[in-house]
Amino acid sequence: MKTLNAIAKEIKVTPQAVYKRITTELLNELNIEYKTAKNGNRLFDDISVQMIKDLFNQVEQPLNNVEQPVEQPVEQPNRSEVEYLRERVADLEADLRAERERCNDLTDKNHALAMRLADISADSQKLLALEKMPWWRKIIKRKE
Repeated sequence: MKTLNAIAKEIKVTPQAVYKRITTELLNELNIEYKTAKNGNRLFDDISVQMIKDLFNQVEQPLNNVEQPVEQPVEQPNRSEVEYLRERVADLEADLRAERERCNDLTDKNHALAMRLADISADSQKLLALEKMPWWRKIIKRKE
């Protein structure tokens, strides 16, 4: 059983390259089996290690050449892709505006309810004060 880093050192490529190749090609197509250790590392058996080595022997990528970027021509996006993205951005901006308006409405309703609660609380305080007052003061208070 070998870890991904150990396999990468043997093949002389980066662990990221091995991981990318495994996830894109081998796991989906060949169903390579692995075990996950307690620390989260994947442990591959000897057959899987050999399959990974064979994959990298087909296309050699030495560790020295990994740091040098490969210049690739920049593809111009299709006109329809740009238009689609612009429409998508416009839709998302409209959704954002609608959510902001909804948030503002809820804030206004919350403020109105808070004011109403304050009024009710003040009224209940007055009623409590009246309930604690002796009966004869209530009569005198009514006459005034």
